[in-house]
Amino acid sequence: PVLFDFGFKEAIKTLARILQSKHKIPIQAFFSGEMDDLDAEFKIILYRNIKELIHNAIKHARAEKITLRAENSSSEFWIECHDDGIGFDAKTCLHESPSQEGFGLFDIREKLSHLGGSLLIDASPGQGTSVRMLVPLNLRN
Repeated sequence: PVLFDFGFKEAIKTLARILQSKHKIPIQAFFSGEMDDLDAEFKIILYRNIKELIHNAIKHARAEKITLRAENSSSEFWIECHDDGIGFDAKTCLHESPSQEGFGLFDIREKLSHLGGSLLIDASPGQGTSVRMLVPLNLRN
């Protein structure tokens, strides 16, 4: 309900506060550009993807800090989730037949593809993880 009553930015901030309180992990969120001129499908998909990424960082990466950054420019919308956790081998994670562990990222990639977007992962064992979701805005009009 927060997503539609108060907007995308407030929904992400609320999600971060709830998960930070529940798991005792600092979660910071930074925003640049207008966040609420996005269509409903776009906001729902990105919100669910962000929630999945935060849960992955908490559950699998054993992160001690999570940072979210979102930017809406005139040509693209991107959001990045960075954690300081244990990392993983990103090269093997997004193959065509996802394993039980890789299904969440596979699902995120598929949802972004539906929006004309892409998923970029920068991770390696012991180095934390940065996941960037990018959607060109000219396709959303």
